[in-house]
Amino acid sequence: MKRIAIVMVDDDEDDRMLFEDAVLDASDIIAGARYSIDGVDLLELLRCQGKYADAKTQPLPDLIVLDLNMPRMNGYEVLEAMRSDSLLNNIPVVVMSTSNNDADVKRSYHLGASGFIVKPNTYEGVVETVKALANYWANVMRVPKRDSMH
Repeated sequence: MKRIAIVMVDDDEDDRMLFEDAVLDASDIIAGARYSIDGVDLLELLRCQGKYADAKTQPLPDLIVLDLNMPRMNGYEVLEAMRSDSLLNNIPVVVMSTSNNDADVKRSYHLGASGFIVKPNTYEGVVETVKALANYWANVMRVPKRDSMH
């Protein structure tokens, strides 16, 4: 079974910690997870800029799990930036938001999201969702090959 590397982007520390716990429960599928606090931080991480400038050997993630409502740069702006960047435009991005609004779903897909999930409201729900998501992207979907290093 293939294992994948994930970056989770969410400004809510509790959501990041819950996701991190779920990742530990899905360690048979998830090779590693990194976390960003907002869109600006994510783009710096992916581009090895700012505080991540010394991380030139970090591989790009196989999947990004992205919140929509964040300070500095929201999820929509992240999608726009990633889809216009030749280094980042092939990385699958799944939006995970508390929103169940159809307009948010449509806009996310329009901007290049690979999927949209409403955040589960229980720990068990998060674990189940993270495992299913990781398995789907690791073992069901096929994505274009890209350079694994920056």
